[in-house]
Amino acid sequence: MEIQASLQIDIAHHHAGKANIEFEYTSPENPRFVLHDSEGFEAGSDNKWNTVEAFLRTRQQNKLPEKIHAIW
Repeated sequence: MEIQASLQIDIAHHHAGKANIEFEYTSPENPRFVLHDSEGFEAGSDNKWNTVEAFLRTRQQNKLPEKIHAIW
């Protein structure tokens, strides 16, 4: 699957990657699938949780196409 991104994707091998949860990654193979990278969670990373929680609360107020449909 080819990923389209206007920013360079940070693929990390020996350290945590960098990401902006507001940025959308899409694929021309399935334009309805949109990925947002939260950078994951680590013990004691309250700041990351607060960022994700605010993102989800904002998205749930949007119209259906812009809502979050799955989290994993």
